[in-house]
Amino acid sequence: MSADQEKPVSGRVWNLLKILLALVLAGFVLSKTDFEELISLRGDIQPLWLAGVFLLYYLLTLLKALQYFFLVDRGVDYSKVLHVGVIQKAVSKFIAAGAGIASYLALFKVDHDVKISRSALAFILTKVGDFISIWFLLFVSSLMIWDQIAVYHLAVELVLGSIG
Repeated sequence: MSADQEKPVSGRVWNLLKILLALVLAGFVLSKTDFEELISLRGDIQPLWLAGVFLLYYLLTLLKALQYFFLVDRGVDYSKVLHVGVIQKAVSKFIAAGAGIASYLALFKVDHDVKISRSALAFILTKVGDFISIWFLLFVSSLMIWDQIAVYHLAVELVLGSIG
């Protein structure tokens, strides 16, 4: 679409609805925020740790979108997959996990014409991969400090067994 062509009315309405949803979500989050407590915590924040947390969060978001990108495999640009992933994550965090999953499936279907079964399979596969990674990291880290966590042996074994 060239720059001088206008989007169809349905596209503009859809974009307006997305902006409206974003504003409503932001308003909801701000209404639940205790700014006095937030300001009082400001002195406890260590800038290096904060920078590290932001870096890891963005890196994980980029990697999650890369997982979806390879699993959806429908010619959808990575930037568009990243957009869907960011919206899914935001909706999951601010409303509910189920709403985030629904937004992920709906955005791939509506915006990129990806079959719901295909995007659902990609979502499930990434979650299985996450689960396997968590199991593996718990296993390795538990082995490294096994002598120090004697009181938690049964709990660790139960979690590893149930995940496995």
